[in-house]
Amino acid sequence: MSRALPMAGKGIYHLEVNPKENTVAAVIPTKNVQKIIRGALDSLRFCDEVIIVDMFSTDETKAICESYPNVRYFARNGYIYENFNFGMDQAKSNWIIRLDSDERLTIELQQEIQALLGGAPGHDVYTAPFVSYFLGEPIYHGTGESKGRRETLFRKGKLRYKARSEHEPLTPPDGVQVSTGELRGMYLHFSTPSIRKYLDKINYYTEKDFERAPMEILRVVPRWKLPLMAARKFFQSYIGLRGYKDGYHGFALACLDTIYFVVHYLKEWEKKTSQREHHDRVRETFDRSLGSGK
Repeated sequence: MSRALPMAGKGIYHLEVNPKENTVAAVIPTKNVQKIIRGALDSLRFCDEVIIVDMFSTDETKAICESYPNVRYFARNGYIYENFNFGMDQAKSNWIIRLDSDERLTIELQQEIQALLGGAPGHDVYTAPFVSYFLGEPIYHGTGESKGRRETLFRKGKLRYKARSEHEPLTPPDGVQVSTGELRGMYLHFSTPSIRKYLDKINYYTEKDFERAPMEILRVVPRWKLPLMAARKFFQSYIGLRGYKDGYHGFALACLDTIYFVVHYLKEWEKKTSQREHHDRVRETFDRSLGSGK
C-alpha cells in the first residue's frame, strides 16, 4: 500500500511505501531434532521469521536450522514453555505461530494463514484442528479425539504460557481480552515414533512438572483409589472416546496414556512424601555403618 506525499519546499511528490501490515513469526523449541526438524521448517518457508530456541543440541540441529534464510537461532536452557515465551519475545513480527519440531503445517493451512494475514484479520487468536500420529498411523479417536483444536496463530502479546507445567494451554496475560476465530486447515503432529519415545516423554514431562510444583499443592492418592482411577482412565479413552476404532494402535495408546496417568500420581506421592531423600538417608546410614566397622 502506498500514498503520494509532497517533498519539503517543493511541489514534487514521491511515493511512500508502507511496511507489510501483518508479519508472522513461528516459534519452535528444540533439542537434538536433526532427524525431524527439516519438515517443520519446510512448512514454514512462507513465514517472515522462524525463531528457534534450542536447548544446546549436541547433534546437527543448529546447522540445519541456520541453513534456512528465515531462521533466527537462539540457545537457551529452560523449560519448554519458558523457551517458547522467550522466543516469542525475540520475534519482530506482530503475529505468532506456535509449532513443535515434530509438527507440520499442511499446504492448506499455510495458504489459509497467508490469505488471512494478507487481509484484515478479524480476531486475535485462531485455533486449528490437528491429527496426531502414533507409530505411523493417524489417531482419530481416544485421546486424539479429546484434543480437537489448538491455538495456532495469534497476535503477539495476546497469549502466553504461564510455564507452570509441561502440559498447559496458552492463555491471555492478566487483563488482556481476546477474540477467537477458527482456521479450517489442519496441521499434523508426528508425536510418537516409538513406544520407547513415549516412555521417555512420560519420564521427562513428569520430572519437569514435579521439580517445580509447590509442595503445598501436592496430594497423595490413596492406594485403593489409584487403581480404580487408572481403570477409569483406560476405559474412558479406549471405550468412551472410542479408541478401539483406531485398532491396535488405539489400544496401545490407551495403555500408554494410562501408564502416564499412574506415573504422574506416583511421582506426586514421591515428592510429597520425600521418598528420594528417604532413600538417600537409608543408604547413607548403611554406608556409615560400613565405615564404622573398619
